[in-house]
Amino acid sequence: MYLVVWSFPIILEENFDEKDLTAGLLLIPFGIATITGSIIGGIAADICSKRLGLGGRLLPLIASSIFTIIFAFAYGMSADHKSVIWLSVIFSALVGFGTTAGRSSVMSFCISRKPHAAGGMTAIIIFYQFFINVVELLLATVLLDIIGIAWIMTISSGLAIIFTIPAGYTLYIFKPNPNYQALSMGIND
Repeated sequence: MYLVVWSFPIILEENFDEKDLTAGLLLIPFGIATITGSIIGGIAADICSKRLGLGGRLLPLIASSIFTIIFAFAYGMSADHKSVIWLSVIFSALVGFGTTAGRSSVMSFCISRKPHAAGGMTAIIIFYQFFINVVELLLATVLLDIIGIAWIMTISSGLAIIFTIPAGYTLYIFKPNPNYQALSMGIND
């Protein structure tokens, strides 16, 4: 997601000859999509958890990861090939939506697993997320002139596929538990 925010003004200026104010205004759909994705992802995680147990919280993560991977690739292609500006705006907003929808799933899953350590779990998730983003942005800054935004987004999408596989495995491990509601409330028979 930070690759999109980082690259969007650069792409608008280089490929579409737009200025900073326009870039800022064209990021509004991205901002709205990230807020909406967070809310919808949280609701979806709760619904899936009620139906499938704890592992169900990760189902929206897997769905949003696939969604994000597709639109991150599309964003890179539309931006690099100087297609119509609105395609880049739409694809960037869809990347923001998918990223924040998945984040709600991860946070709620981890906090549900260790409710007594919710602060520590949140800190670990946020640290990991920002660490990956810093490395990604440093590499992207160096690689932008060498390989272009299309390849950067393609590589980022490929890495996202690799990171989605463990979520699917975790969903498989935490199969539905008929006593899930009782267990999550601390009620033991």
